[in-house]
Amino acid sequence: MEEEIGRVREQLGVSESTPITVANSPDLPTADPLKVYIAAGFDMDVRKRTVERIDEWNKKEAKKYGSLTVVTELSQADVILAQFSDKEHPISKVSGNEKQVNTTTYIPGNSYIIVPKGNGYEVLWRYQGKWRESGIGRGVAGQTMRDHFFDMLKHRKRG
Repeated sequence: MEEEIGRVREQLGVSESTPITVANSPDLPTADPLKVYIAAGFDMDVRKRTVERIDEWNKKEAKKYGSLTVVTELSQADVILAQFSDKEHPISKVSGNEKQVNTTTYIPGNSYIIVPKGNGYEVLWRYQGKWRESGIGRGVAGQTMRDHFFDMLKHRKRG
């Protein structure tokens, strides 16, 4: 658990002494617009897809559920969407028979929905999974996180 929290701190770019805990309640802040910080490191696909989904949300759902603003500084955020793909430790699955062997590569990853709390952060939601790197049925890193975030937005209280 401490190793995972260390990865979250690294992804957020905060010090080792910054407290990160599990939230008592999974409720998003009530701010409107809700300021969103995307912590995806160098994974530009996750960042791009998340910004696209936020833009789509603002066009179609903002009037009903509140608007979103992407911020570039962690200190400005009401909520943080964090995605870490561990491409250095892929998981390979070999299948087939003596005539044909297939190898499928999966990339493990962790996703988090986090809110600032006092001098630290609270994790509202966490997902550990893996996505298929290529081929038919290729996965999309961060998709489950994005889907869950937008579902949470539809059920949150607004200020």
